Amino acid sequence: MDQFFATRFCPQCHNMYFPPRPSDTFMMCGLCGFKKPIREIAAEQVVTAVNVAPTGMRAEALRRKGIDKDAQKARIDEPCPECNAPQMLFHTAQLRSADEGQTIFYHCTECDHKFAVNS
Repeated sequence: MDQFFATRFCPQCHNMYFPPRPSDTFMMCGLCGFKKPIREIAAEQVVTAVNVAPTGMRAEALRRKGIDKDAQKARIDEPCPECNAPQMLFHTAQLRSADEGQTIFYHCTECDHKFAVNS
């Protein structure tokens, strides 16, 4: 049974089916009582998909809306380690667990040097 069981939803009320016991021949919805033979469910194909816009498409969409992606970043008076430009852009993100510091991403607009620091 385990080889075909994935999360299945009732076609009537959209609640999750209870996992079947080895002796069951039907899957039953715990909310509305709808039953479906396990052999029919086993024959169904489960398809999942993820649609992610490539980075270039996102940048183009922002450009069409008149949004400069660098305008969303803050400026800091910190010299670039590559070209010594006096300022860089930066933004932060919480990439690690909540009890650890955030990651700071720096970008030099003069030489396009990018780097990150974990704080």
